[in-house]
Amino acid sequence: MWYNIIPSFAIVTGVLAFPALAMAGIHKLGYDNIYERDLQFPHQRCMFLRDERISGSPYKMVVAAALALQESQERRLACRIPSARTATTLFPPSHVTLLQHNSYGTAPAGRRQLKLLQMKTA
Repeated sequence: MWYNIIPSFAIVTGVLAFPALAMAGIHKLGYDNIYERDLQFPHQRCMFLRDERISGSPYKMVVAAALALQESQERRLACRIPSARTATTLFPPSHVTLLQHNSYGTAPAGRRQLKLLQMKTA
């Protein structure tokens, strides 16, 4: 009958659930947190290092309005993001807004991208 598949279904479900539960246990033992932070993008890596520097543990996220200025200064230094003053000395003022609205706030990588920026503003 149909109920004959219940034992094999339970075994397969248990085998498939074991790695996820085991990783949560390993993270709890090793990192004192069951979640693993995603470090795929540079901004996430910078925030990981910032939390480790400020709170002592990368898994204790620091969220406070008092740290907003300190965070922006540390992020600019850690990720080497140019400030608006640096951008105005390197490029004409028409390009500063484009630089600040870039995905990570970084300067263009080469002459070709700079020419594309000039063409967009013209």
